[in-house]
Amino acid sequence: MVHNSGIGGNTTQQLLDRLGADVLTRAGEIVALNIGVNDLYNGQGITVTTIKANLAEIVKRIVAAGKYVAWSTTTPAGGATTTIKANGLEVNQWIRDHAKLYRGAVTLVDMNPATVDAHGAGRP
Repeated sequence: MVHNSGIGGNTTQQLLDRLGADVLTRAGEIVALNIGVNDLYNGQGITVTTIKANLAEIVKRIVAAGKYVAWSTTTPAGGATTTIKANGLEVNQWIRDHAKLYRGAVTLVDMNPATVDAHGAGRP
């Protein structure tokens, strides 16, 4: 059974706030995690430090609940400034590095290289 708990436009903080009710209590052993792009692009001033902290807590809670995580890097959205691109590259590298801490409980799904160029711009 597949249950989609994603809500378009959510930030990492919004997912963190509803993680228990919407994800951890659901049946199923695998969580496909693709979150963070809205933090980067929504213009609300969410810092890279905050994004990393929220992602770390989300993954920690999912793994602690005994679920396996298929964790995706972020993909680009339209209107990326130079800063947003740089922040996206930093967050994605952090996801790659952090996923390694959970060997056996997390698999990295690195979608970013297929969707951006070397400068973080979306591919056509």
